[in-house]
Amino acid sequence: MKYFIIIFILFLSACSNKTGNSKQTKKKNCSCGTKPILNNSVNCDTTLFDNGSKLYWQFTCDSSWLTFENKNGFKYVMTSFEKKLIELTGRLSYQFVKEYKTTLLFENRQASGGGFPINFELIDKKNGKVIEAFGTIIFYSDMASNNYVLYLSTDSKDTLTYYHIDTRTKYTFSIPPGRLKKTIMESNEMFTEYLFEEPKTENNLLTVKYKYLVSDEPEKWNKDSVIIDLKKMIKH
Repeated sequence: MKYFIIIFILFLSACSNKTGNSKQTKKKNCSCGTKPILNNSVNCDTTLFDNGSKLYWQFTCDSSWLTFENKNGFKYVMTSFEKKLIELTGRLSYQFVKEYKTTLLFENRQASGGGFPINFELIDKKNGKVIEAFGTIIFYSDMASNNYVLYLSTDSKDTLTYYHIDTRTKYTFSIPPGRLKKTIMESNEMFTEYLFEEPKTENNLLTVKYKYLVSDEPEKWNKDSVIIDLKKMIKH
C-alpha cells in the first residue's frame, strides 16, 4: 500500500509539472524593459469571439504583432510593427470594430492622426483572412436584424454600394455622374464620404442623404437622397 501511495503522489506531481509547463509556453509576450511606455500603451487583453476564435496583441522591445487564433489553434498574424515603428502599435493598421455571425469588421488605419476617412475590412471569423476590403466607407450598421456597410466606388464616386454582411451580397445604386467629384474639386470639402449624413431607417426604407455643390461662385449647395428598400436587400 505504501508503494502505491508513493507512486500515486509521483504521478500527480508529474501531471502538475506538465500542466505548469504547458501554461508557461502559452504565456504572451507583452513587456519591454527599455521602453516602459509600451507596457501602458499596448493592450494585450484577449478578445474572445462566439465561435471560439480570439484576437490579441503581443510585443517585445523589437516588434509588436496582432494575432488571430481560431478554436483549433491555427494562428494568423494580421499585422506587425518592427522596432522603429513599434510605438505606432494600436494607432495604425488593424483595430477590431464589430463581430457578426461569420465575420469580423476591422478598421485598417493608414494615418495615425484624426480627420481622415478610415479604411474598413471584413475578416473571416474562422481563419482571420480578408473577405472584403471596402476602403473608406460612409456608414456601417450594427442592427442585429440588418447588418450592412455603405461605401462609394473608389474611382468615379458615382455608385453607392450596399453590402449585406450576413449574406455577403452587394447592391449598387447610381448617383448622377460627376456630381460628387465636382463637389470635392470645387468646394472646401476634402473627402467625399463627409458629404453624407448618417442614414435613417423608417418603414424598412433606408434613406441616405448627401449634399452636393450646384455652383461655386458663390457656393450654392443642394441635397439629394438614395433610398433603399431593405426588404429587397435581405435574402432569407
